[in-house]
Amino acid sequence: MDGLETVLAAARAAADPTRLRILAALQQRALCVCELVALVDVGQPAVSRHLGILEAAGLIDRAREGRFVVHRLRETATAGLVRGLLADLRALCDADPRFCRAIAEADRERLSATTRADQPACQRARTPTRSRPKATRNGARA
Repeated sequence: MDGLETVLAAARAAADPTRLRILAALQQRALCVCELVALVDVGQPAVSRHLGILEAAGLIDRAREGRFVVHRLRETATAGLVRGLLADLRALCDADPRFCRAIAEADRERLSATTRADQPACQRARTPTRSRPKATRNGARA
């Protein structure tokens, strides 16, 4: 992908309101899927799909931290363009309260109150699953 295609892919990825909210949250700190689900109030499959689009566009990275996979903004020139876009949006929110202040403030409050320990999905990720005994050739359980 050449430079222009990379920038266009990033712009397309950031053009969705939910993905913009995710990017704004990731600008604050690295988050796992369960934290993002609580923040943007959509289902886990939708959040995972949005994260996949952002990762494919080169805007975010993911890394394993214990049992969790956390997502953070990537440190690239393209991600820098998105950081600039987020800064411009924040300035618009600050300049015109009607623009997006309610959403931005609500997200900031949720983000500051959200921890992995508080999220049911994160609790399930911590709880070890009990494995079922393997079946033997004749169908009996071992």
